[in-house]
Amino acid sequence: MSSNKRRKVDSECRVFQTKWELSYFFIEWKGKPLCLICNQTIAVCKEFNLKRHYETNHKEKFDTFSNEIRLEKLGSLKGKLKGQQSFFTKAKTDSENAMRASYVIALKIAKKSKPFSDGEFVKECMLDVADISFAFQKQVIQDIPLSRNTIAARVNELADNLNNQLKNKIKEFMFYSIAADESTDIKDTAQLAVFIRGINKDFIITEELLKCLPLKDTTTAQDIYQAIEQLISINKLDWGKLYSITTDGAPAMVGKNTGVVTKLRKKISNEATPEHKFIGIHCIIHQESLASKILKMDHVMKPIIKIINFIRSRGLNHRQFAQFLKDLDETHSDIPYFTEVRWLSRGAMLKRFFELRQHIVTFMAQKGKPINHSDEWWLDCAFLVDMTEHFNNLNVKLQGKNTIVTHMYSNIQAFEMKLKLLESQLREQVLHHFPSIRACGTHNAEKLAEFFNLLLDIIAEFESRFVDFRVLSSYEFPLFNNPFTFEVDKAPTYMQMELIDLQCDTVLKDKFSEIDILSFYSKYFKSNDNYPNMKRHAARILCMFGSSYICEQMFSTMKINKSQHRSRLTDEHLQAILKISTSNLTPNIDGIMKLKRCQVSGSSK
Repeated sequence: MSSNKRRKVDSECRVFQTKWELSYFFIEWKGKPLCLICNQTIAVCKEFNLKRHYETNHKEKFDTFSNEIRLEKLGSLKGKLKGQQSFFTKAKTDSENAMRASYVIALKIAKKSKPFSDGEFVKECMLDVADISFAFQKQVIQDIPLSRNTIAARVNELADNLNNQLKNKIKEFMFYSIAADESTDIKDTAQLAVFIRGINKDFIITEELLKCLPLKDTTTAQDIYQAIEQLISINKLDWGKLYSITTDGAPAMVGKNTGVVTKLRKKISNEATPEHKFIGIHCIIHQESLASKILKMDHVMKPIIKIINFIRSRGLNHRQFAQFLKDLDETHSDIPYFTEVRWLSRGAMLKRFFELRQHIVTFMAQKGKPINHSDEWWLDCAFLVDMTEHFNNLNVKLQGKNTIVTHMYSNIQAFEMKLKLLESQLREQVLHHFPSIRACGTHNAEKLAEFFNLLLDIIAEFESRFVDFRVLSSYEFPLFNNPFTFEVDKAPTYMQMELIDLQCDTVLKDKFSEIDILSFYSKYFKSNDNYPNMKRHAARILCMFGSSYICEQMFSTMKINKSQHRSRLTDEHLQAILKISTSNLTPNIDGIMKLKRCQVSGSSK
């Protein structure tokens, strides 16, 4: 074809004309003529092509229609096509909604640590409710795929989506820290929990489970180190941005020569710049728990545990004791067990025992098991109750997710000051902060002297612990907590000039006193390039884990999911459940659905 002829064809205006609808039963659909009779499309919008199609295929039948009948037939064909299109659109929408509902329910099941088979139970409940309240929607519910295998697949996909989101956030981290701990599940498989806490340039903190890794063989320092190293490599984390690791202080973790922390420090020294600092932290809650064990007082604890076991471990005794308290109109209806691994249960059990001591003495006498302890023993019990209560109050303050490490250590420092106050008051026989001892009514100087010596031992134990935090309190923590009052000559030389400029910034100084410390740094440092070293220092402190509490919390969730009744739960599914149940992120269900083909339930009968 010549160039002139090609330009003539290209420039020809081939626009669909409305008159062709009645003449040839064609409409315009997606830019092309569509035959309403046979649903065939014509490639080129040209009257000659439409006329030839009509005369060849439909003229004999449709030319017999008069104008009014022809117009009515055209309307009928248009309505039929519209119905077909809306049917397929509705089917597609219903299928998408069914799939979305399937993901939402799977997400709820994983977050609440329910079995995958509960999806079918949820469906049964929804169908029964539909019969009562909205029967017209019953088929919609029936189409939601909620079989056990479907829920399991959905949970894995949701967990993968969360992992992908985390990987995208990891790319933006200025610094990050990890918390690692290990525990065994119901099948005696060692599960290594590794959490990551990172901070980006906008001072947004991300705290997520990196992975829960099953260790099938030994759990030596080398095994744990290799698992962590592999995780860092897979997630493309920069070794030069790893600032700290928090562990439970076990020899495999903190061993001087072959511990995980030592191995990580050697790895970072080879991968990062020479001036990069890496810190190993012993969980602050674990250290507090170890320090409190100096207050063992077995001569008090063992008889109390024996009495409680006598009441609680025998069904008849337990029922009679509960009824006994009810008959006395006692506020408390029972007494709790003590579990060694549950740090707060000791204090709760002791406090309840002491509050019910008179009723317990009476009940045990009725059972032929009289309690014949001396007044000195009850004083020892009272002292143990009061001190355990103080320890429990501290423990609660140290718990929680997304806590700032400096706040946690401030609670330790405050508790050490409280211990010294208690020591000085005991020396003067002042019992303002010992309500249980006061409740005993009588006490003697000799007993108070014993308690005073015990307090000295507790204070000495606290002073010997938290060494890693005391090192950081030389300048890292104070500089972060009080940058406007920190002595410049105690700061590192590379920060001194910058610190002077900051302390002379009256606007920021006023803002610092008005809002909390996290809001201050996130609001006024994220886009401030005047204090780059202070910004980096604050980011390092904010990304630190002060404790491995988050790991302990995850292990509790693990034991709920992989229990005696779900012992065959695979490692893959367990990891997915733990990822979802511990995450602060929200899975992108719409993003997942875009990658899948909608399919309704196969059990809709």
